[in-house]
Amino acid sequence: FGEQYGVTVEVTTFTTQDEAIAKLRTAGTAFDVHFPTPDVVGKLVAGKLLQPLNKSYVPNLSNAWPELQDPFYDKGSQYTVPYTAFTTGILYRADRVTSIPANGWDLIWDPAYKGQTYVLDDHREALALAMLRAGKTDLNTEDPAVIKAAGEDLMKLVGAVNVKVSSGGYQTVAEGAATVHHAWSGDAVNAQSYLGQNAAVDVLGYWFPADRRGPVGTDTIAIPRSAEKPVLAHAFLNHLIDNDV
Repeated sequence: FGEQYGVTVEVTTFTTQDEAIAKLRTAGTAFDVHFPTPDVVGKLVAGKLLQPLNKSYVPNLSNAWPELQDPFYDKGSQYTVPYTAFTTGILYRADRVTSIPANGWDLIWDPAYKGQTYVLDDHREALALAMLRAGKTDLNTEDPAVIKAAGEDLMKLVGAVNVKVSSGGYQTVAEGAATVHHAWSGDAVNAQSYLGQNAAVDVLGYWFPADRRGPVGTDTIAIPRSAEKPVLAHAFLNHLIDNDV
């Protein structure tokens, strides 16, 4: 993109969306593009931190799945375009985990991997994990009883497996610090890059329900209201959803 448009692309990273929002709110900062998750889009819009998109500048939006051209979290794609779609499952060391239980989510509660079990550092994903283990598939539920039960199930992980919290499964599993790690599908792909030079990729495994009834999510791309180069920002959004890219 930089070569095509004759610009220098600078990247600023963040660990959580709360950290990102704080950066967007900091006086004197001006980011041209931001990558929010769907659950914070409404908050960003209400806080006047995003600007509406000029659809004529992002014709490649038509490349996206129909569901992501008019998503529930941003009807009409007024503020965002989709970035990556992914599943949430369990990344594991296939050279240590010799069998997957009938309910694969039980891997996280298995005492055989005590001290080497990690849950994603994401409260929505963690609650969804416990709900799915209990057979609950409405992951956007607001039923307080279901949410409370999921929280209590997660608390049992402390004593059962001395659970740790991390979003770096791609590294901890590849390097052997973790045996089972609640993880995004992209982590399973990226983990290959963290294996030792002579390690075979088949030491890595990724479990997601065979019936496909598990979490599917997407990240998004948006333009902050403080963007100094909004037209160039639109070009960047359009670039990333180009089929060839």
